[in-house]
Amino acid sequence: MRRNNLRKMRSRLVFSQAELAKAAHCSRATIILIERLNHYPSAEVRSRLAAALGMSEAVLWPSLVETLVAEEEIAMQQVKGGFFK
Repeated sequence: MRRNNLRKMRSRLVFSQAELAKAAHCSRATIILIERLNHYPSAEVRSRLAAALGMSEAVLWPSLVETLVAEEEIAMQQVKGGFFK
């Protein structure tokens, strides 16, 4: 399961799990599962959580950025190597 900074950022901003769930239009149970790394949220939920906390998804899910960068690098190597010719 991918790591995240949800609990740390939520605590810094003094949001309770219930307050964040309400602001992000999801359940408190969802927040708990994400913080315990038992659930990886959909793109829509990640976006709503980031917006509710006033920060980018990259701050909350740094591994998401690392994954996207790696995928982009692989795609560029395939293009340069003639894979798509």
